Amino acid sequence: MSSGNVPEASAPVRGPRHHAFYSALVGTLYCWASPGAAVAAPESLSGLMPAPSSPSISAPAESELMSPLTELAVGSSAHLIGSMAVGRGLRLNNPYRLQTQLGDTAESLSLTAYYFDIALGATLGAHDSWQQGAVVHVSLAIDGMPQQVVTPSYLALYRLDRRWTLLSRVGMPLVISPDSAIAWEAGLGVMRMLRAGFGLIAELSYSVFYGAATEQTNPTVIPIVALQLGVLWDHEVLP
Repeated sequence: MSSGNVPEASAPVRGPRHHAFYSALVGTLYCWASPGAAVAAPESLSGLMPAPSSPSISAPAESELMSPLTELAVGSSAHLIGSMAVGRGLRLNNPYRLQTQLGDTAESLSLTAYYFDIALGATLGAHDSWQQGAVVHVSLAIDGMPQQVVTPSYLALYRLDRRWTLLSRVGMPLVISPDSAIAWEAGLGVMRMLRAGFGLIAELSYSVFYGAATEQTNPTVIPIVALQLGVLWDHEVLP
């Protein structure tokens, strides 16, 4: 056979499918080579092979991360408070002619003996505003007739800032000796922190004591205004 009878090898015919495959391949390589290729790619390529996009992960909102326990830890705290103070009172009535009388009649003003007061209490609430709790005061007369008074009280604190705190309390003094008696008392004061856990305290209180009654007289009423100054210890406990 002559060589002229052998058919020549024909070039492969590339149809529309081949063009689509090569276009997709070139588009993929182009997008991987350049991060911004998806933006700058021709329309013919972007229609065949969309640019890969990284999944967007949005950070959870802060409110979603705040659990009830976290909010409690951030917004509230407990405080253990102790104080030592020295004070003196002013009687607004003196039916028994007690010492240090300032007038000539039984209704005259008179000064009480100096007293030493120690207190221990605890509060719970917002660390930067109101806190409520209880406190127990024990007062001992320094001079004159020996006298001991124990006063359990409801205590409320309002913290103005890190250094200043207002206090208020309402309690029921119980006179242990020399004679048993009962009274009620309300106090207002201020606490000034000097450094972490240590500060000064001042309190002004108003008390009403009831004296013994006889067959001829009703129980006597002795109102007393007292002022005491001292030092305090404050320990904060976070939940």
